[in-house]
Amino acid sequence: MLTVSGLARRSGVTVHAVRYYTRSGQLRPLQDRGNGYHFYSSRDVRRLRFLNPWWRCGNAWNPRSGNGRKRLMALRTDTRCAT
Repeated sequence: MLTVSGLARRSGVTVHAVRYYTRSGQLRPLQDRGNGYHFYSSRDVRRLRFLNPWWRCGNAWNPRSGNGRKRLMALRTDTRCAT
């Protein structure tokens, strides 16, 4: 299990980005009832590695939107979004 800073380091984003994605519901960490700390899994690392290039290209990821998949596929050929 990873803390906010551990997740940020492993996924290549800032702690602010981790907190943003948590607040927006894109990440759903476990929460320690005793101290309120969030704990993330390796699945969250993979998700952030996926979301980060999407965000850098000016897209807000909404899994419920109908055009999300089409726009995601378009990123594969968009050189502005290369990592």
